[in-house]
Parts: sequence; C-alpha cells; structure tokens
Amino acid sequence: MNSLKQSKMSEVKFDEKKFEEQLKAASDKLENVTKALEGKANAEDIKSIQETLSEVKDSVNALGMIEDTKLADYVKNIQKQANACEVELKELRKAKGTRKETLQDHIKSIVESDDYKNSIKTGNKHQFVLKADNDLLTSDFTADTGTVGLPQMLIPGVTRHPWRDNPCYAAVTKRTVGMEHEVTYIEELTRSDAAAIKAEGSAYAESGATWITKKLGFYDIGHHSKHTRELMEDAQYATEAINDLLYNGLLRKLESQLLVGTGSSQMTGLTVYAKTFAKPAGLKAVANASIDDCLRVGKLQVARGYMDSDSNKKGYGANFALIGPSTMANRELEKDTIGRRLLQGIDVSRVAGMIILESQDLTESETHQYFLVGDFSKATLYLKRNLIIESGLDGNDFTYGMSTIRASVRGGLLVKNLETYAFVYGDLVTAPALIEA
Repeated sequence: MNSLKQSKMSEVKFDEKKFEEQLKAASDKLENVTKALEGKANAEDIKSIQETLSEVKDSVNALGMIEDTKLADYVKNIQKQANACEVELKELRKAKGTRKETLQDHIKSIVESDDYKNSIKTGNKHQFVLKADNDLLTSDFTADTGTVGLPQMLIPGVTRHPWRDNPCYAAVTKRTVGMEHEVTYIEELTRSDAAAIKAEGSAYAESGATWITKKLGFYDIGHHSKHTRELMEDAQYATEAINDLLYNGLLRKLESQLLVGTGSSQMTGLTVYAKTFAKPAGLKAVANASIDDCLRVGKLQVARGYMDSDSNKKGYGANFALIGPSTMANRELEKDTIGRRLLQGIDVSRVAGMIILESQDLTESETHQYFLVGDFSKATLYLKRNLIIESGLDGNDFTYGMSTIRASVRGGLLVKNLETYAFVYGDLVTAPALIEA
C-alpha cells in the first residue's frame, strides 16, 4: 500500500516538473515575442511573430486548464501578457497593411505542397488542422435591406459567406476548447430567498440554495466528398472542393443545429430551449395585432423572464428577433385598414430596439410562420478541437482513381436552465390572437 502511495506521489512530482518545464518554455517564447514587437518588423517578421505567439497561446491555454497548482497565478499572468501581445500585433499588422493567413492562403499552400501532391498520388492519408485563436476572422452579416450590420464570426479559418447566411451562428457567443478538455458548469437547482427586515433581538431569516454540476455534450459534425485524383492534383480545384465542404456543409449544419436541433442524438437548439410565446401578465389587449406587435410582446416576455415566486430572478434584454424571409416580406407589406403600409418611413431592420434577422431555417407555410426572440448572449457554442480536413483513399477509390476529402468539427450549445427564459419561440399565425384577447 505504501509503495503504491509513493508511486502516486512520484507521478505527481513528475507531472509538476513537466508542467514547470512547459511553462518556462512558453514564458521564454513570449519574451522573444515581446522583444520582437519592440523592434522594427516587416511582413515576414510579423508572420513569424504570429506563429510564435500562436504556439505560446496554445501551450499556455492547455496549461491553464490544470487546477490546484501553485503556478496557476503565473499561468494566468502569462495568458494576460499573451493577450496583450495579440492586441499589439493586431495594431502592428494594421499599421503595416498586412493580415493574418486566411483559409484560402492556408489551403493553397497545402495543396501546392509536395507532401500533399505525393499523398494524392500514393493514396496516403493527409491531414491538416485549422487552429482557432482570439483573432478569428470575421465578415459582415447584412440583411436584404442593406441597413443591418452584424459581425459574423465563422468557423476558424472560414473567411467568406456560405451560400446561405447563418444569423443564429453569428449571434451566439462562441468559445473554443481543447480536445482533451470537458466543459462543466454549475446550475442552481432549488432556491429560497427569505431576506427580510430584522426586528431587534430576533434572528435573521434563513435562505437556502442547492446546486448541481453538469457536463456539456459535444457532437461530431462532418461529411466527405469524392473526386478524381487528377482533379485533386489541381490546386485550384482542390481548394474549391475543400471550400465547398466548409461553406455548404459544416457551417450550414451548425446553423440548423443551433436553431432547431431536437436534442435527441444531436444538439438542443434554441427553439427547443426557448419558452413558448404567451401574453405576459399586465399587458393590455392589443387591437389588430401586427407582426411587429407580436415581436414586441416577445421582447416583453423575455424581459419578465423567470417570475415564479422569486423576485430576484428577473428577465433579460432581447437583442435579436429571427423570422423567415417570407415573414419579413409579409411584415414589410402589412397595411392598415385604409391600405397604408404600417412600416412606411420606418427603419424596417429593427423593432423595439431589436435587430431583425432573416433565417431560412425557421418553418414557413400558410399555417405556420415561426419566430424566435431572445438575448443571444446567453447561448454559447463551444467548438471542441479545431476544424480538421483530411484527404485519403476510401473503399474502392484506388480502383476508380478517386480521392476522398473529409471535413469535421465537434460542437456543443450551452444554455443554462434559468437562461432559457432569455428566449421566446412562437408562431405568427396564432400569436396575434393571443395578445388581442
């Protein structure tokens, strides 16, 4: 028994020593980055500095997940310095007129490399990983009206819009975690608040709460496509084939999962998390309720939030409203009783301070026109591991002269229990009658 205990102790000492070595290496590299930023840097220098800084941040972020260590504060300090260097490097790139390597740049360098060409000819597996960092490239989401601008952060490395916009993916908070890390969080299970004025000589009222620890589930999303080996040897074709996997595949699937995932062997989407649209207490009957009236009442429902016997749990501030493209057209064409358009001369991109976004993933028909109103900052998409793209032979690829490419990513959507009240989901076909009564 003692020998087993000693063995475990020696393992701990070994791990701690290795931890210290890794930390020192990261610290030394960061010092080199800091010195390089102080000097004059050209485009090649900036690229080299970025690569070194990325290595530092990858290693330090991994070390930062280790708990109960005397070096935890030191790790946080290095992370803080690395983030400061990242900001300074960003300013330097801006001043020099340079940019980070995009997905197009990276794929182009891969498919033009000798290693890639040899793998296509021999059928050997070839893999490359697109890393994420704090400076993910963004693009602008703009509604058809041209008046709504929403920064859209895409999958790490993806630098242009896919064939359909992905407003839900653009609106939620996004985080990246390492392959070996779990995402755990604590939620309130029960609570009683008894705070009250204390009479002199009496006891203070007793409140209580219970908590539960939960673990976020992740889902592997990916697909593959087959192409002739002759075409895959062409750098331009290979680049487009890979882009198609990313733009028309992964991102689109993530968008639909975030919005309408059922939670059964897949992500639980926001429309499942959301509370059902209803007339909030205290709201007067709305005569001839319009689409905008319903969206405004949805914002009120979000603002009231969780009101069940606990006045400390208030609601949220809805920042986005998602409707379908046909619903958007219906909204812009709505008229009053004498034929005047309701939205004439009004900023059609907003209602009650909320930005209105069009989503093609919301069901629309003559009998249903669904909408989602919410505070999208309360939903967080975690991407576990980086985006992986692979090429190789599959099945009878060899005999048919084909090559297979595959792209995949793992993700999970976190909405805490109380924060489900930050979202309201309803049907604009039936919603007007609910608030007209």
